[in-house]
Amino acid sequence: MPDVGLETSDALRSLFWFVIVALCWGATNPFMAARSAADRPTGHPHLSRADAAAVAAAAAAVARPAVRLSLSRWLAEQFTNAVLRWRFIIPFAINQAGSLIYFVTLGSADISMAVPITNSLTLLFTSIAGRLLGEPVRMKETIVGGAFITIGVALCVTSR
Repeated sequence: MPDVGLETSDALRSLFWFVIVALCWGATNPFMAARSAADRPTGHPHLSRADAAAVAAAAAAVARPAVRLSLSRWLAEQFTNAVLRWRFIIPFAINQAGSLIYFVTLGSADISMAVPITNSLTLLFTSIAGRLLGEPVRMKETIVGGAFITIGVALCVTSR
């Protein structure tokens, strides 16, 4: 006869790690999105996007001769640029740590419980973090959705 207390303990341990994963994913999504948007060129206010791109390309061609970089040189430059953007890299590293925890936790957890719990809580944490960053969030819908998520997570955990 299986020990029910042990199964409950395992389910609660898995739930704890799924909440941590959802927090890692959800809390970092708005930070990475904001940083990615900040790194994009804004363009000229009186030109269309296509015209601004054409002007920029023409200016770049005049300013320097065309130089083909080797693949290794290009990858090194891309890596250096990425590492220097610490406002993006730190949330990205936390996000990837969440992915590692998720991968490890899936080895001992029920996947039918893992996916809905983690994804729904990630959505909730993304909404909360976005609100804290000043993004427009529909609070009434977020609160109602959060309540449904909480009820659904509780049902998933208690049904096991």
